Amino acid sequence: MVKKRQTLRLALCSRRNLSVVVLGVVTLFALRHDGGLEKLFSFGSSKNDISGVKDTRQLAATADYVNKDLPEVSPKKQYHVILPCDGRIYHEWQARVFYFWYLRIKGKKPKNMGGFTRILHSGEPDDWMHEIPTVIVKPLPADLEKIADGYVMLNRPYAILQWVKEYMPSIKEHFVLLAEPDHLLIRAPPLWATYNRPSAYPFFYIKPSEEKNAKIIQKYNPKDVPLKQFFPVGPSPLMISKKQLGPISSKWFNISFALKQDKEAFELWGWTSEMYAFSIAAAVTPEGPKAFNLRPEFMAQPPWDKELNGKNGRRAALIHYTYSNDFDPEGTFTPAVIGKWHFDKRDYIDHYPLNRTKRPPPGCDNSATRLFIKCINIAARSLEGWQDRAYKSASEIVRYFGYEGDVLDIDDPEMKTSSTDVDDYTDDVDLEEIDEATEEDYDE
Repeated sequence: MVKKRQTLRLALCSRRNLSVVVLGVVTLFALRHDGGLEKLFSFGSSKNDISGVKDTRQLAATADYVNKDLPEVSPKKQYHVILPCDGRIYHEWQARVFYFWYLRIKGKKPKNMGGFTRILHSGEPDDWMHEIPTVIVKPLPADLEKIADGYVMLNRPYAILQWVKEYMPSIKEHFVLLAEPDHLLIRAPPLWATYNRPSAYPFFYIKPSEEKNAKIIQKYNPKDVPLKQFFPVGPSPLMISKKQLGPISSKWFNISFALKQDKEAFELWGWTSEMYAFSIAAAVTPEGPKAFNLRPEFMAQPPWDKELNGKNGRRAALIHYTYSNDFDPEGTFTPAVIGKWHFDKRDYIDHYPLNRTKRPPPGCDNSATRLFIKCINIAARSLEGWQDRAYKSASEIVRYFGYEGDVLDIDDPEMKTSSTDVDDYTDDVDLEEIDEATEEDYDE
């Protein structure tokens, strides 16, 4: 009852209309019953709902070298890459760069990497259906959009839930790799997941065991799952079996919207609320994992990560270029201050990056920054129509955070990075028991 009264009070105070108040109560009710919020909304095939839309996975996957002479590998040992995106130019250019490098890595015939699907949650086709294997799902319905209230992260659990219900049964691979548009593949990760234990990157700012966080988590933990089973993970990058992603996706969806309406939770967690929702969902779902294979080498995050390695020294599989990269003319990193040389993905919300972004100064010793700029430039010169959508000169670029010398807020978790210590989460876990062969129990 406390949660219901809190939800009603929050909705009234924010002057939401009656439909949002009712939906808030229903959200909390749904969390306590099987099926949850997803039973309230139609998940019928978006192909039937949107005129002219089709599933383009097969069409786009026929690039000459993608399927040519690939080794025969059991789908039990492969993961399918999925990339949820909206319809903005901002996600469009990032997704095209991601797929460009996916194809080139796929061409090297890695044994564990399977197919690829972009999950376009704009509800309508774009200009690149022929280029990228794509399925289209619905955007948030109006009632959920009111709850989201500009918090765009809630698009992801809704899109993934639709994909799980409509499309996941048709893919042959037994595992899924969930990535983000601003990820860049630099090598094919091996199959780090097992049927019972997913693999994920350990985020230093997701701290389920801290007292202030644990207090909120317990509100969504009706079966009193031990706190040690809540891991410092978000939903991406994530490698997980289809067997576990299915049931977790429903809980993730439900809890994400509940946290957005929970004033205490959203004030504390802000933009990371959807990430905490995934961590909670993974722990409280009965069919979910009892442990994660935490992999610091899942990704490097320049400029805070200088080398192409994770915290454990192993070569990274992805570059996550989410942070502002700033260097002075000599190539010295200028943390929290916009430098003479500057690259931030947010500067390219309405336009593609330049056809040739200037490389970092010669003195810059950040290997990760240098590589992702090189990779974007190669893609820009290779992809159809890039120049038509790009800024024509550096002087045209509208900076998101400001200009040279402006100070950035380093108290925001997005302005720092370091993976957490994985040993803190595996000391008391019998990983061998969890990882026992379970293929016999896997329902195709």
